[in-house]
Amino acid sequence: MLLNHRLLGVSLLTFVLGFGVSRPASALDFTLNWTGTDAFGNGISSLTGTFTGTDLNSDGIIRGGTLFGANEVTAFNVSFTNANPGSVSLISYNLGQLQSFSPAFNFNYDITSSTVLQSGNAGDNNGFAIGDNSGYLLDTTLGSGITFTDFANSAADDAGGTLTATPVPFEFSPTLGLLALGGWFGRKKVANKIKAWRG
Repeated sequence: MLLNHRLLGVSLLTFVLGFGVSRPASALDFTLNWTGTDAFGNGISSLTGTFTGTDLNSDGIIRGGTLFGANEVTAFNVSFTNANPGSVSLISYNLGQLQSFSPAFNFNYDITSSTVLQSGNAGDNNGFAIGDNSGYLLDTTLGSGITFTDFANSAADDAGGTLTATPVPFEFSPTLGLLALGGWFGRKKVANKIKAWRG
């Protein structure tokens, strides 16, 4: 009976330790992509990036920025490029920078439909504003869609396209794997002791 309790204890400890080091199920990672249409003849502009967020208020939307409640994005990194000529890197922004810029950082991702909301104005809960109106800004306008503006050079750089967010598949944690393997060896050792005790 004592050995059975030890077996249960080893298995439980392995589970608890594994749970403690694994990422919370509610934290989601995404890649971001947008490609313009060379709308103004300045070359095709694009955005690539990543973000991590949690639907804290369980409304089905991960919201970046504080226009509509608490910020639910914990990481947000984007890079802008322009293909005129070739692929020229323009600038990269992180969450801290985006939150300090004007217009106010605004981003809304619908978990149910797996889409970035982009039908409204930049400051609406169904639109977005990513960037700086003294640098580079990707934002939405009701009825006009997405515009990428190069404020650094006073040019409307590109427009059109769709901002997409793709979930990053869950990656197995090596730490969790080692803990599970340790639990399996511990269970096997206890099982061998039980076998020797009964034999």
